[in-house]
Amino acid sequence: MAAYVASTNVGEARRSDRANAISYVVRDFNKSAAYDASKKRGKKVSRVEGGNRVRSFAKHIDHFHKIVDQARAAIGDQCYKDLVKYIDGDANKISRVDLEARKDKYSKGVNKTRKTTKSETNACGIDVPAEMDGGLKMKEIQKKHETEVDAEIVCRRIELPVDEDGIRKKINQISIKKKRDLLRLDQMNMLAGEQKAGDGIRPSDVKYIVPKSAAMKALVVRINGR
Repeated sequence: MAAYVASTNVGEARRSDRANAISYVVRDFNKSAAYDASKKRGKKVSRVEGGNRVRSFAKHIDHFHKIVDQARAAIGDQCYKDLVKYIDGDANKISRVDLEARKDKYSKGVNKTRKTTKSETNACGIDVPAEMDGGLKMKEIQKKHETEVDAEIVCRRIELPVDEDGIRKKINQISIKKKRDLLRLDQMNMLAGEQKAGDGIRPSDVKYIVPKSAAMKALVVRINGR
């Protein structure tokens, strides 16, 4: 019954009032009205309908009010007031009990040290999307953006690798994959220098770079603004 009346999306007090009305008044009326109609007609009647139902319900309510008045007179005014206060107040409602229990639980939990789970740990510090930090995702470091990539490497003064003879390679002799790896490694070192990197950070943990060159910054605006 409680679940049925709660589906109407009304408050706790109204749900209780409806449940009481159905339990104390309507159910008793349906039973007694069907019994009287069956006795009068000489056959079984499951439910009284139409005008007979209205007249029967009015008589039933009159009788119910007399019972209520008798009960109220029997307990006295003070007991009646205490009963109304008990029912009308929220001190004994389950919602109040639940609320106090939750408040007590939360107050205890506030003082506890929260453990950071492994899944919440980011070796690169707080995980901020590249779009919010003005960064360029590693997947965007592609051949078609090589001019901006070269400018970024030069701006960062990244040391280029040497060939088999120990001679420093020129930037146009390096593959885009190698350039991506150089930028990834340099970004990781920057995070470490800014004390944003966690223990055990690896180059693969770096998902985007924060541009330093004007060319790369312009590229970021174009890509993130799409």
